[in-house]
Amino acid sequence: MDTLIAMDEPFNHVYARIAGDYGIDVHPAAIAACFPKYMKDLSNSHPCFGFRSIGHFEWWRRIVVGCLQEDSLHICESSSS
Repeated sequence: MDTLIAMDEPFNHVYARIAGDYGIDVHPAAIAACFPKYMKDLSNSHPCFGFRSIGHFEWWRRIVVGCLQEDSLHICESSSS
């Protein structure tokens, strides 16, 4: 993903690691897979990182929570099969 910020570790690994610190088991690959969808949806519904609507904090919160919830749904679906 093109960005002005360079990270030492891929974002999906950071999200998964921090979620794990709070007892939430998520897979980095699942986060990476759903991230573009949430990014696109929020960019369309609240452009410029929510500048004139929900604000940047809420904009990013929705992306992170959406990815974490989506991965937990996949875990639930696969464990119930």
